[in-house]
Amino acid sequence: MAAIDFGTYGSGFALCTRADYKKDCGKIYVQTWNSGTSITNKAPTTVLIKPNGKDYISFGYEAERDYLDMEPDEQKKHYLFRQFKMKLFKNPVSVI
Repeated sequence: MAAIDFGTYGSGFALCTRADYKKDCGKIYVQTWNSGTSITNKAPTTVLIKPNGKDYISFGYEAERDYLDMEPDEQKKHYLFRQFKMKLFKNPVSVI
């Protein structure tokens, strides 16, 4: 089982394998994220995409750090999307 909280500002996930559930239904793995100053259960809903516009580089705090570590000329070539959840509702895509 898995749960994904895809939030406007922060996202996170938790999971429990079938084997763990059979042993102890309360044994749930919750992803933790390092913000640089603290450990959190959610990371910013931020994604960094390569210049080709297709390939993923990083997500959350890591995406923000990776982007800030780039030179300004490199930043202009990449795509950094923040708090994009609500934009997905404006242009829905059908998945078959």
